[in-house]
Formats: sequence, C-alpha cells, structure tokens
Amino acid sequence: MKKALEFRLHSFHEAPLVVFSAAALSGAGVAIAWPLASVMGFCPSPPDPGAATLILILLGGGILASMMHLGRPARAALALRRAGRSPLSTEVVFAGLTASAALSLRVLPLGASSVRALWFLAGAAGAGFLISLIRVYWLPGQPTWRGIPGLSPIPLSLLFGFTTHFLAAGLPPAAAIPGLAILLFADTAVWVIRCVRVEQGRKTGMAAQPFVMARRGWVMSVRFALTTLLYPAALLYCGGAWGLAVLGAGILADRFAFYALAVRHGSEAEVARIEAILVSISHS
Repeated sequence: MKKALEFRLHSFHEAPLVVFSAAALSGAGVAIAWPLASVMGFCPSPPDPGAATLILILLGGGILASMMHLGRPARAALALRRAGRSPLSTEVVFAGLTASAALSLRVLPLGASSVRALWFLAGAAGAGFLISLIRVYWLPGQPTWRGIPGLSPIPLSLLFGFTTHFLAAGLPPAAAIPGLAILLFADTAVWVIRCVRVEQGRKTGMAAQPFVMARRGWVMSVRFALTTLLYPAALLYCGGAWGLAVLGAGILADRFAFYALAVRHGSEAEVARIEAILVSISHS
C-alpha cells in the first residue's frame, strides 16, 4: 500500500506547475487589480510598496517552482526567442515584465505620477500574463481545459488582487464584499461548469490521474468549500488576512484540480475506453 501511494505521488509530475500557476496568477491579480480599482474610483492613491513586494514574491517564487518541471532549466531563456508566436514564451515575457515593474516600484525613488504609470504597466503586463497562461493550456483533446472551464484563472486572480488591495487600504471587510461577490459568483459558475465537464469527459476520455479521478468528489468539494464558502466567511468574521489566506489555499486547490482531474481525448484514450467496455462485457 505504501509503495503504491509513493508511486502515485511520484507520477504526479505537474506538482511544480501547480505551485507556479497558483502563485503566479495570484501575483498577476495583485498587479491587475489596482489599476482596475483606480479606474473605478475605489483606490485613488497608489498602494503601499508592500503590494509590489507581494507581486515579486509570488511571481518570483512561482517562476522558481516552474523551473523544477523543466528538463533543462539552464536553457529556459531560449524560450524568449519565440515570444509572440508561442503562448508559453509570451507568458514568460509578460511574467518578466510584471516582475520588473514591481521591482522598480519597490526599489526606485519615484514621483506619484511615475508610480501610477508603473502600476498601470504592471497591470497591463499581468493581464497579458494571465491571457497567455490560459492560451498555453487551450489544447485540442483536453475538454476540461478549453472553453469556459479554461477561464478559471481570471476570477480567481482578480479575487486575490482586489482582496489584497482592499486589505492594504484598510477598508472594512463588509465594504469589500459587494464588489467581490460578483467575482465570487463568476468563479463559482466557472467551477460548476468545469466539474460538469470533468464528469462528461471521464466517460469518453482517459483520466490523466486515475487515482485522483476516482476521488474527484473530495477534490471538488475541498476546492468549492475553500473558495466559495470559507473565503467569504473568513473575510467577514475573521478579517482580511484570514480571508486572503483561505483564498490562497483555494487557488492552490483549484490548480491541483486543474492538472489532476485533466481528461485526454484522442486515439489512445478511445482505445482504452473500448478495451474497458470489452473487459466489462467479458465479465458480465
């Protein structure tokens, strides 16, 4: 039993990508949220430099984690040559631009107008990164990664970003709830559609992680509980910091579900499905 469990854990090669995507989309959300909030009149003054530090920590930590998934980490810089043609290369460029803007905000002595301009640059780069992240996984033969389910990073990223800035601005949690409720509703709708897509896809495709797919109810329930139920409860009754921590855990659970509950469609999956049907017939 122990060896079987170790094998299953070691076979989940996407663990570094879970950490990378969870951290990076959270950092991008912090970069995007302030320009949006500023345009809407919620945050008239630039945020505390600590917000730029958070972007650096999340994006930098995520990029380091993603290096563990590369066969040759030293050659990662070569991917920049295909920026604009490859979604993955474009993602790397936008991540670097977002981190560079955040670093400038943190270390350079800037005037108010320069700070605002750099925040808008960071927000634009963060949005580019988020779109590129979605495009990387917009693959044929992956029904749980395309369409509406593939858009899940957007509401999660914005939820994390707005919560961070509302917390930094000292707004009471109750004042932030109405605005965050729209994003939370969108996130819940996307998650329900993704769960339906997983249920449909597993009947005709091949599960990337059969061990996790067999326990998909637990994975789906944990993700739903953290993001949809516990996050707003923590925000209202325990304070913004607790709400942000629970949301971060929910984002990590979402990214784990993204990779672990993936379903492949293709000739290999169709052969496996037919073999399973033949086996069930022979045993009946």
